[in-house]
Amino acid sequence: MNAKLGEQGDSWGEAACLEPILRANGEQRRFSMTQERRRRAGVWSGSLSRMSSFRLRPGFSHVLDRGVDSARDLIVEGTRGHADRCEVRSFPGYVCLHVLERDGHFWSPRLSLSLELEMDGRTRVTGTYGPNTNVWSAFLYGYMLVGSAGLFSGLLGLCQWWLKMTPWGLWIFGLMLIIAAGMYVFAQMGQKIGAQQTFMLHQIYEEVVGCRVEIG
Repeated sequence: MNAKLGEQGDSWGEAACLEPILRANGEQRRFSMTQERRRRAGVWSGSLSRMSSFRLRPGFSHVLDRGVDSARDLIVEGTRGHADRCEVRSFPGYVCLHVLERDGHFWSPRLSLSLELEMDGRTRVTGTYGPNTNVWSAFLYGYMLVGSAGLFSGLLGLCQWWLKMTPWGLWIFGLMLIIAAGMYVFAQMGQKIGAQQTFMLHQIYEEVVGCRVEIG
């Protein structure tokens, strides 16, 4: 009886000694999990901020340790595993990731990937995020039109001012500047609207290639 009580006392003593250690380990695990969640949140927040940066078309560039055809097959086949979130289109030396039509809107982004063979046989992937072709074409031609009108009106206004004439060309030049600034602000608003879908496409791409890719 005394032996049993002694063994039981030893067990209680060991449990009492182990309890602070177990509690400390539990607190350490909880702390590690908290830190990991904060780290991931910071990465996601940083990625979202870079994807909705002041650049009109954010992008990235990195190298894959495989040939062009192998890299294209890796991206295409891997992306098809995410068919519930995006679709992929493949061409020689070029791959494009789109948001599904049911989830798309006017500002929905796409990821254009250009594949180029390096001297050492590896493949350089250059990715660019941007709106759909129709939206990008509208902005491109709009900027070209506004820029041309602003250039010629500015030159005309300077000539009028130099000749002591009424420089009404400078008024048109100022109007073109306001329109260009308005288009830029409008594009930035659209980029912010599509930032979540841009982040989704980037996540899919990183999962497919198996590495983290920084957006420049």
